[in-house]
Amino acid sequence: MLVFSLPTPLGRIGMVYIGSIHSIDNDLLVDIKEYTNYIYYSYNGTFAQWKDFFNQKKYLPDIFNSYKFSYNENKATFNCENFKVSYSNELFKITDDSFMVFKSSYYKNDFENIIWDLTGISIWENKNDKNYLSIIRATIPEKELPDKYHNEWNDLVRRKHPYNREIQLDGSQTYISDLHNKFSSLNDYDIGILKKVYSLGLSLEGKIEEKIMKEKFDLLDSIITVHEEPIPVKKGVLRH
Repeated sequence: MLVFSLPTPLGRIGMVYIGSIHSIDNDLLVDIKEYTNYIYYSYNGTFAQWKDFFNQKKYLPDIFNSYKFSYNENKATFNCENFKVSYSNELFKITDDSFMVFKSSYYKNDFENIIWDLTGISIWENKNDKNYLSIIRATIPEKELPDKYHNEWNDLVRRKHPYNREIQLDGSQTYISDLHNKFSSLNDYDIGILKKVYSLGLSLEGKIEEKIMKEKFDLLDSIITVHEEPIPVKKGVLRH
């Protein structure tokens, strides 16, 4: 029996194969190592599950040991290389049942190296309600992609609907979205050469007044710190 096992906040995922002991090294092991390259898992779990998960340091991918997560009934903090979230229960309650989803992907960093890392997180009051916040890192689409990807990118960087901090009502929830403050006040020149942006989203249950919703979003915008610079500053290069 050959087992490949990956720890997650919800438990373990993996693959199990049964075969002749003589074929494991020559056949099964080679094949299964290749199969692991095609598994794409979205890490998610309650705050209590994430706390236990991060304590299993020696079993985690190296990148997870660079993430810092903590919480109590008044405040939750998550920090990684690209961004930091530090929020209080002014947005919604923080409990063991609060729910967090990691959004990870392969992308090129400022040095054009392809890496695998977080491209955003979403945090819910709990997974059964509609109170949540999100931070998402988006990158400029490759030229060969269909027009719809480029149109969406242009809407995003130029803060067109729905990325314009205007509230949206959808049945039993109110939603608002915009670019993070580090990207929302860029001039036309910088917008034209952007390769990445960070957008924020906030959803609350019920029909929330526009004034209150925008105040909540301003709070969200202030408690998220983006460590990356919109335009990489290279020594000796004149940008404007």
